[in-house]
Amino acid sequence: PDEVAFDEFTVDPSKKYALICGHGHLPDPHIAMRMLHKMGIKRLLVESPMMTHLLLEERLMDELFINISCLYVGGDALSIGKRGNSFTSKTHPHTELIHLSMHSPHFMYTRHRLME
Repeated sequence: PDEVAFDEFTVDPSKKYALICGHGHLPDPHIAMRMLHKMGIKRLLVESPMMTHLLLEERLMDELFINISCLYVGGDALSIGKRGNSFTSKTHPHTELIHLSMHSPHFMYTRHRLME
């Protein structure tokens, strides 16, 4: 990655960019991070499980946000033989937080009550 040269360019916020880097089916995260840094990007939100795993594996991530929404929505894996219909964004069960506990600095758990 240190041998890859980048031409000088200015990022135009009105345009969209695609970064193409890597070999085979996996991107080279070191080159990708250098390219993003060169573009002035200092913080990055990654929602892809595969990319998150790759960045963690290569020790290129320094923070991890874990959001809990407590919405039970979607999914086709309801049961063997698909015995029911998936909940939608409008028909899902609602919950309210009952309790939030910390077992340790790296493990917390919640309790939620289903609302009628």
